[in-house]
Amino acid sequence: MAVTQQEIQNRLWDAADELRVAMPEAQYSSVVFPLMFWKYLSDTWEHQHQEFLAAYEGMDGLSDEQAHEIEYRDYQSFEIPFIHTGTVQQRRATWSSILSTITQSGLGKRIRTSSTGHREGKP
Repeated sequence: MAVTQQEIQNRLWDAADELRVAMPEAQYSSVVFPLMFWKYLSDTWEHQHQEFLAAYEGMDGLSDEQAHEIEYRDYQSFEIPFIHTGTVQQRRATWSSILSTITQSGLGKRIRTSSTGHREGKP
């Protein structure tokens, strides 16, 4: 079942109300604006990544280094860091990547790690 634009807006408004109640007004913007910026960066990066994948579909002969060089030369303006580096769970610290783990414990830590660009376990 598809979610309507009105349902999305209602959910966002309810979430904003929850945050406004939970913290002082002066602190609200220091939480919400970085999250909004991270969401924008994530969406932009994912859109550009999909364009790159579509343009280079079927070019399996590219090494990882060549693909990375082409993507960041021609498609991306910035790089989203990886989380869980060197593990099976390694992935980009995008909004959708973190959102997919929302039912797991430690969401706050993952968000802080993603939004600050620090790798888990490192300062």
